[in-house]
Amino acid sequence: MTRILVVDDDPAILTGLEALLTQEGFEVEVAVDGRAALDRFRVHPPDLVLLDLLLPEISGLEVCAAMRREQARVPVLMLTAKGDEEDKVMGLEQGADDYIVKPFGTRELLARIRVALRRRPPRPPRPDSYNLGGLLLDCTRHELVADGSRIPLTAREF
Repeated sequence: MTRILVVDDDPAILTGLEALLTQEGFEVEVAVDGRAALDRFRVHPPDLVLLDLLLPEISGLEVCAAMRREQARVPVLMLTAKGDEEDKVMGLEQGADDYIVKPFGTRELLARIRVALRRRPPRPPRPDSYNLGGLLLDCTRHELVADGSRIPLTAREF
């Protein structure tokens, strides 16, 4: 199932997008600020990101740039009320694949999502685990085992 990370600090927009995308058959994860978005992005890399520009903690531009440094293949669509040409250019130059100005139509949004998903390169297969010396990192269970003992990890540490 295709996973979409929706990042917006407006609860009404998050709820609406989550309902729409779930109804369309996508798996949806949400974040309300830039820091939470990066945490979720790193723990479970999504297939696509819908990212607001104006966010608490870390701005959408900074989040987009960080995502690009870490995972260049994930499409990022900016969703924002800032519709000036300068804002659009800044978003695209920071690595956004598309820039959608609020308010937007749901049919247009879904079409842009499908286009971005069609154009992305295929995801490389991810191993179930990594074994390094006496360490085993289990990607299925999200845990680290050292010499037979389980070591608890936070989401960021994993």
